[in-house]
Amino acid sequence: LFRIRHLKRKIGQVLSRESLPEMTPGERDFFFGVLQESLWGRPVENIPEGIRWDVVTRQFKYQTVMGLAAVPMIRLINKGLVPGSYLNDFVLRIGLNTRRHPELNADIVKVFHLLRQEGFHPVLLKGQGIAQSYPNPVLRMCGDIDVYIGCSDFQKACSFFSQFGDAGKAACSPKHFHTNYGDTIVELHRIAEVQHLWGTNGCYRRLAAKWLEETPSDFVTIEEERIAVPPCQFNVLYVFNHLWHHFIIEGLGIRQVCDWAVVLHNAYGKIDETVLLRHLKRLRLLNSWKSVGWIVVNCLGLPSREMPFYSDKAGTGARRIWRMMEKMGTFGRYNKGRSINNMNKWKRKPLSFIRHFQRLSNNLLIAPVDAVCVFTNSFVKGMLNLFSKAK
Repeated sequence: LFRIRHLKRKIGQVLSRESLPEMTPGERDFFFGVLQESLWGRPVENIPEGIRWDVVTRQFKYQTVMGLAAVPMIRLINKGLVPGSYLNDFVLRIGLNTRRHPELNADIVKVFHLLRQEGFHPVLLKGQGIAQSYPNPVLRMCGDIDVYIGCSDFQKACSFFSQFGDAGKAACSPKHFHTNYGDTIVELHRIAEVQHLWGTNGCYRRLAAKWLEETPSDFVTIEEERIAVPPCQFNVLYVFNHLWHHFIIEGLGIRQVCDWAVVLHNAYGKIDETVLLRHLKRLRLLNSWKSVGWIVVNCLGLPSREMPFYSDKAGTGARRIWRMMEKMGTFGRYNKGRSINNMNKWKRKPLSFIRHFQRLSNNLLIAPVDAVCVFTNSFVKGMLNLFSKAK
């Protein structure tokens, strides 16, 4: 009996997940109002009574939008409308971003120069390519460098670039080659994304190859260098598909949705909606597109005319998505619970199964087909790993 109780207590500790405090309607309106000011220049005018500033600030942090919120919040602090005790948090974030962005941009130019010299045709995915679409790119929190290479040149590119990376941190997956270039993580992509929905992988890979290898790229200017990025016709789909993949697998933050909003804004009037609709239907993404699109329009303030296939009827699913985002933060980092990576695999797998089942139950009302596919994929992969020689 003692052993059973001890085991139950241990399982409870591992599976326990503290959620971020839920914001009140007034706090939520203020939260999105600050982001709208940063994205579109619409100043926050009304501040509701009774705002819990610690709750709102934690949401900015765990949604990875402290940088985007910094300028509006500092303005409000200087006006005396927000407590001054939060000033240092936002000033620090601007300082970190201001230092990191030039470093990352310089690394991008160096990486592209190396790859182009060897005859490769790299395309920058996400990241700093999207940052150039923001009114102030420096306010967007930056991360790693994702470069699309394609299947035909992938092995050659990996062999070449590995001499410049950190061999101790290099790794290869079906999706990309991963290494460190100085202090920056670089991922060379063989494929743009691995789809979780059954029957869509081949379709998406052909689509990505067409737009990223056969179609002329768009370009952004980084450190006075022209850097290839996906054509806007494909980029609106790619950015959405990537954020939706993260939502279903592990969790999503509002930063990724802001990325999609600015990509849509800059692509307005440049995309063929008939072609886009055909792609969304083939990839079975139309319903999820409409749900997240409702958040982009009604919360982040993108004009509905700039949101292809916008639907007011998608509000129910959109609110469920936001509730999960609000509780879990970017990539579900606030809601991961205690780490089980160091456990023996025979202890780790049952706990991992329960966590995936919890994720399934959360996603069933939002995207039932996606939820079942992800759970089944994870279960099969886990069983194969369990009985393999690897730990």
